[in-house]
Amino acid sequence: MREEGKIVSVAQLCRWFGVPRSTFYYRPPADAVPKPPMVDRALETKIREIIDEEPAVGLRMITARIRRAAEEPVNKKKIHRIIKLNQWQCQRRPQGHRPRAHGWVSRASQPNERRSSTATIARSLAGGCRAPASRAWPLPPSRRRCGAAGSTSRHPASS
Repeated sequence: MREEGKIVSVAQLCRWFGVPRSTFYYRPPADAVPKPPMVDRALETKIREIIDEEPAVGLRMITARIRRAAEEPVNKKKIHRIIKLNQWQCQRRPQGHRPRAHGWVSRASQPNERRSSTATIARSLAGGCRAPASRAWPLPPSRRRCGAAGSTSRHPASS
């Protein structure tokens, strides 16, 4: 633009390009450039030996073995940094629930459907009401069905 004889301010250029002026004037500090991490080579070889002996060993066991063998204290964070930089971390097995069987959607169509479907109530020979010990949840008295239809008492046979 100067070559054509047109003088345009920095503010005008920033508006044209949609850039804030603070971004245009920003100069990163010289010490902002990340330095490569300092690594203790002797400690790195000790960690590698432990991993070669037993590949499934984790950070806690590596730290314990190095601390037992060392004359001076070794920080756990230092060991973890070395393991991460060299990508020596062992893969963790996934934890949690197994995936549900394909096509089996588990949705209740009404409240307390699953709870009431697990309870099986059987009549005893004496005429009372008895629930088997395999029930997962106890039913509240209002949900128990013993005796005649609509009756909510626990022992209708004894009355």
